[in-house]
Amino acid sequence: FINTKISSMPNKIFGVRYNIYDDEMEFQGADNTVYALNKNDTSVKITFTATNESYTIFSYIDDNGRQKKGYFVKLNNEGENLILKKHRVVFIEEQPSKTGYDEPKPAIYKNVKDRMYIKLANKEAVLLPTKKKKLAKALFPDNSKIILDFINSKKIKLSKEADLITFINYLNTL
Repeated sequence: FINTKISSMPNKIFGVRYNIYDDEMEFQGADNTVYALNKNDTSVKITFTATNESYTIFSYIDDNGRQKKGYFVKLNNEGENLILKKHRVVFIEEQPSKTGYDEPKPAIYKNVKDRMYIKLANKEAVLLPTKKKKLAKALFPDNSKIILDFINSKKIKLSKEADLITFINYLNTL
């Protein structure tokens, strides 16, 4: 558990940990029981004091097309359009020995590449497409040519955080 500030109670420091696999912020109660913070209050901002990384709750569309709430790191702070980063962990099952000579591999949690989401004004966050044309057509059907021209002229790579911030700042000016 790491020292954390919660925006709803700014004068207190809490011991919180982020369970990335279950996408929950957990804290330890007085009886050493682990509790999860409620995701219904979307105005709460959780800041880890050691790393200064802040997490905010947003509604998003998951891989199966369902609406969920989860914790994201905001890459840009102003404007109604946001780029959000979601940390991910996958569970790899235990693998038994194949031949008898090699060692069995224990089950592990493995960090995988973070996912980038885009949250447009008054909408849920959606996974950011990795292809420029798909991004322009899917999210901005009316302005797709203008957006695509901007992406190509500034040589924006959808895999770089700094380029995504430049892109979203441009979107906030439209």
